Amino acid sequence: MARQTFWKGYLKLSLVTAAVSLTPATTESNKVRFHVLNRQTKNRVESRYVDSVTHKPVADRDQVKGYPRGEDDYVLLEDEEIEEVGLESTRTIEIDSFVPRGSIDWVRQTAFSGARGQGRGGSLLRHPRGDEGK
Repeated sequence: MARQTFWKGYLKLSLVTAAVSLTPATTESNKVRFHVLNRQTKNRVESRYVDSVTHKPVADRDQVKGYPRGEDDYVLLEDEEIEEVGLESTRTIEIDSFVPRGSIDWVRQTAFSGARGQGRGGSLLRHPRGDEGK
């Protein structure tokens, strides 16, 4: 099964910018999963968003993100509006320096997501400058 891309953006190395996508390096397909149950009835418990005042469930289509402007005053934002506001800094990783390979815990190296470079600059991700242990 193809891994889900969870971030797309750009990697900036000095004057070279490469489009990249990040995917998980590990899979959770063999992970043991548990359900939350009602201890007395052994029935599964459902998670629902509930209105904090009426205590009634809120349907997915009626849920919206809100930024607090004051007490009980929110600016409502649709998902499309939030995506449109995306700043360059949220989609660009600037590399200022490299660290010695030995300074990174092996756990982080094996569980880190895979970065795939796209376009001309993508070869920098696959074949970094020289093998200097960095």
